[in-house]
Amino acid sequence: MTDRSAAIQPGESFVPRLSPAVKAADDASIAAQTSMLRATRLELGFVIMAAAGGTIASLWPAGPGAMLSVVGFLGAVMASGYVARTRPERDWYDGRAAAESCKTLAWRYAVGGRPFGLTGAHARQTDEALVTSLQEVLSALPFAATEEGVGPQITDEMRTLRAAPLADRRRAYERGRIADQQDWYAGKARFNDRRARAWRQVVMALELAGLAAGIATIGGFLSFDLLGVIAAAAAGATAWLQLRQHEALARAYSIATGELSSIRSLIAYQLTEESWADFIDQAEEAISREHTLWRASRGVMTTVGLPAPARGSHPEP
Repeated sequence: MTDRSAAIQPGESFVPRLSPAVKAADDASIAAQTSMLRATRLELGFVIMAAAGGTIASLWPAGPGAMLSVVGFLGAVMASGYVARTRPERDWYDGRAAAESCKTLAWRYAVGGRPFGLTGAHARQTDEALVTSLQEVLSALPFAATEEGVGPQITDEMRTLRAAPLADRRRAYERGRIADQQDWYAGKARFNDRRARAWRQVVMALELAGLAAGIATIGGFLSFDLLGVIAAAAAGATAWLQLRQHEALARAYSIATGELSSIRSLIAYQLTEESWADFIDQAEEAISREHTLWRASRGVMTTVGLPAPARGSHPEP
């Protein structure tokens, strides 16, 4: 292995450019997520439109209410059919699983963590094991085989960091991986907590509006059917909240942030390659644990995961 450690200056916050497979899988997941959420919003919106059309038809039988309901139900059926046909939620979940697997593989390699530790490792066998593992991940994700995933899967920055002294790798991993994940989890925890509160307030407001409309109807103060529209809107808001799972995500991200804080406090004590490889394994397991909970919360166990390394080339994790 060529020693490229001189490329890292003392005290430099060196973050390696990871394998192109990471961005390819991540982009595929984001595209599928966007498609899924857009289709769901359209379906819920069309259902509310259909309910509004029914209300208009009850007030104005010769008006456009019935046609509005037809258009609403037709749009809802088309949106639902699109989701059933293309199954973007599958690509969303599998894409994120693949991106996380590729990212942890790349980081484990770049900093000398298991199963790509430096102790007793042979450069060619280790490189082949990494490439094979990345290929196994992407082979289960054919839609991620875009131009962005083409190119050397072991970047020069990954090789540079792998060849650097342990102190440089510790600093790079702490800043580029643990701190970065901490910031991401903390930000997402706050974001999802705010969204959960906001959507709960929306649902409660719609339920109160439905209650008021029901009382007004019983008392004869409301001469048209408003309950259907409010009920459809409340059901749509509840369905959206369940789909996004803001509350569960806020808790999971908060737990992950705290766990990474505990792990980060021990990074300075990893003074040997063996203890460092064990430390990386522990840290990456903590990061992947959040993703496992994320998948389980959606009732899916995707087949895309972290492949086992080639036997005989380096220690098992």
